[in-house]
Amino acid sequence: MKKKEYVILLHGLARSSRSMRPLETYLKSAGFEVININYPSTEFKIETLSNLFIKKALAQCPDNATLHFVTHSM
Repeated sequence: MKKKEYVILLHGLARSSRSMRPLETYLKSAGFEVININYPSTEFKIETLSNLFIKKALAQCPDNATLHFVTHSM
């Protein structure tokens, strides 16, 4: 059995997870587990966002998972 690969999608500044949905759909059809998180990109510094939201996304992945990140305009 092949190990699942996870992709964490991080939308751009002043956007939402909705802007990453087409990519999410494509990646899921290609066999990836996708975590498309929503976060208030204009309300906090990147360091704060990573501590609050990216850590939550990472917690959804198994410890030994292969991780990929797709980011936009941050």
